[in-house]
Amino acid sequence: MEHELHYIGIDTAKEKLDVDVLRPDGRHRTKKFANTTKGHDELVSWLKGHKIDHAHICIEATGTYMEPVAECLYDAGYIVSVINPALGKAFAQSEGLRNKTDTVDARMLAEFCRQKRPAAWEAPHPLERALRALVVRHQALTDMHTQELNRTETAREVQRPSIDAHLLVA
Repeated sequence: MEHELHYIGIDTAKEKLDVDVLRPDGRHRTKKFANTTKGHDELVSWLKGHKIDHAHICIEATGTYMEPVAECLYDAGYIVSVINPALGKAFAQSEGLRNKTDTVDARMLAEFCRQKRPAAWEAPHPLERALRALVVRHQALTDMHTQELNRTETAREVQRPSIDAHLLVA
């Protein structure tokens, strides 16, 4: 069974991942993982431990919550598809799925993956990922610096030393 294709749906949230594995025999297996680097590694280990080496995984495009796990699974050699949430919602409605829970969403994504076989997503090169992370960090620091400069215009005297110290560090 390890060489047969499994379809996996992953519902991502800030703190957790709900995973539904649709096995070749039609049965489902579910598990939850933390949405952290450690949780992503545990997910890959769990899949490998269950001899799930050949899988097509569907994840809804939810921005920052799905990117790290999608990249981890892609790097582990899995086929990953990142789909528009509107497609997932339309598919769920067409299947008559009305109860919206994270577990149901993960199952729906696994079924969507099996039936629709969406195009594979390609993760950015690791250097591009690193550069993107640095650009995001730089923008955050620039925004913080601008906020502190703006505060100097209306700051009370008691606040000025703290703001000035922060601006010197930045």
